[in-house]
Amino acid sequence: MIALPALLLLPLPLLLQGAQGKGGASKAEPGKVVDLKARNGWTYALRVPKSYDGKRGTRALVILHGSNMSGRAYVDTVVGAGWFADDLLLGPDGPNPGAGDGAHNFDEGSAKGVAEIFDDVAKEWRVRKAFVGGHSQGGFLAWDVLMNFPDRFAGAFPMSSGVWLRSEPESFPKDETRARAQREVAIAVLHGKADPVVEFAQGLDAFRVFQRAGFNRLRLYAPEALGHQFALSPVPEAVDWLESMTTDDAGAALEAAKAARGEGRLGDAAILAARAEKLGKDEGLRRQAKEVGAAAEKSAGEAAKKIAPRIAAARDDSWVADFSAFRESCRGTKAAEPAFAAYDVLWKKQRARGQALFGEARAALQRNEGAKAREICAKIVAEAYTTREYFWAKDQLAGEKKGK
Repeated sequence: MIALPALLLLPLPLLLQGAQGKGGASKAEPGKVVDLKARNGWTYALRVPKSYDGKRGTRALVILHGSNMSGRAYVDTVVGAGWFADDLLLGPDGPNPGAGDGAHNFDEGSAKGVAEIFDDVAKEWRVRKAFVGGHSQGGFLAWDVLMNFPDRFAGAFPMSSGVWLRSEPESFPKDETRARAQREVAIAVLHGKADPVVEFAQGLDAFRVFQRAGFNRLRLYAPEALGHQFALSPVPEAVDWLESMTTDDAGAALEAAKAARGEGRLGDAAILAARAEKLGKDEGLRRQAKEVGAAAEKSAGEAAKKIAPRIAAARDDSWVADFSAFRESCRGTKAAEPAFAAYDVLWKKQRARGQALFGEARAALQRNEGAKAREICAKIVAEAYTTREYFWAKDQLAGEKKGK
């Protein structure tokens, strides 16, 4: 993966501070960023909030760095930006040396090490909730950490990355308990559409894979002009959404449900309303939550009635874009489930065809047979329009039209 220029991350003074050697601090002091060494031999940066209260505990954010970077650089960036002043920040360093002093890299086996460091820190500092996020190389790893350790984290915010095949839902052995835990987390996917390092298509593909797999607490943040810069990503907004989707405060859940319904995020509204109704002790609050949930379900039902006949009569991809918008808005509502089930029937019929044609198209591209690849992509669009390969083929054909 291409190394991320440090100036895209943080100001030079913070960069120099983050590049200093490890071992300068022996223990954490609330309000300060310190460099520590874990029992597993990894190094990491830690900032316990100045407001830390041992009785109440704190929310923790585990932030996984990009290639040839360090946990300290990212933690310092967050502190310098004034984000998350009341959160514990944990920035593990990848176990592999990177290019340059203080540079580190993760690998596909790093999830266990991240979980070990988190567990060590959580034993010393009371953590009431934790989210794991990562940027670029760290984003790929954030998916893997979440999927392998869903009991540790309430949510994730992978940024500027795709997802490894090993981290995809279908790659895990069938285990109902694990699958339930994985699908109860909230995931905010962040990826700039102008990213020149990791193409936006990779982040969008990851979002679609998890959406199709039934992850209903899922949201995509895709700023049009954002490149590969961590510091310019909408991280605070994404974490706020993760918090709202996992809150144990009935009032906060109700307000978030109302806001989601107003924005057309009907699935979020239904999920949050149900959460508020379950948590609420006040009868008036529960009544309001029930009303918001019912209104979201009604709107989703109306949308489902429009899209369902188009799925049943499908002969081409003319309805797919509308279905994608429907799924993003209504996933998580009961009213949308019949339409999703009908889509899945088509997907199962077309999946093998999409995979086979994808393999043929990739082979043609490797042989520099552009015309043949385009011909196969057109077949994918015509014959496998419910598969993930369809979107890849559309991008390939669109790229050819633009002269890419």
